Amino acid sequence: MTNHYCTVENIDVVLSEQILNPYSEQAQTAMKRGIDRTAKNMVAETKATANVDGGKWRGFPKHRAGGTFAKKHAWKGKGEGARHQAMWYVRSPEHRLTHLLVNGHSLYIFGKYSGRRTKAFPWLALACSRAQAEVVPNIVKELP
Repeated sequence: MTNHYCTVENIDVVLSEQILNPYSEQAQTAMKRGIDRTAKNMVAETKATANVDGGKWRGFPKHRAGGTFAKKHAWKGKGEGARHQAMWYVRSPEHRLTHLLVNGHSLYIFGKYSGRRTKAFPWLALACSRAQAEVVPNIVKELP
C-alpha cells in the first residue's frame, strides 16, 4: 500500500492521478482479457458441440469433409478499455447454415415442401448462456 501526500487544495489531483487512474487502467485491461477469455471459451465450446457434417446425411451436402462447419467458428474483439466487445461468429460461407441449425427449417424433398420441419439444435443458445454466466468471473480472475 502506497501513502500519498495531499492537502485540501490538491486532493482532487492526488485522487485522480495517483490513486484512481492506475486502478482504472488495470481494471480496463482485466475487463478486456476477461471478455477475450470468455469469447475463446465460447468458440471452443461451440466447436466441440456443433453438429458434425459430412459422412452420414444430416442436412449437409455429402461432398463436404467432416468438421467443415465447426472449423469456421471464430470470434473477434473491438474497442478498448471499458468499451471492449467480443463477437462470436461463423466465417463465410458457413454462416448461412447457423440460423438453420439453431432454429430448424422446413424440409423440402426433391424440391417439394414435405410439410415437415427439421428439429432445432440449441447448441448455440447453451453456449451463449454459459458465456454470459462466466464473463464476470473471468473479469474478476484477471483483476490484480
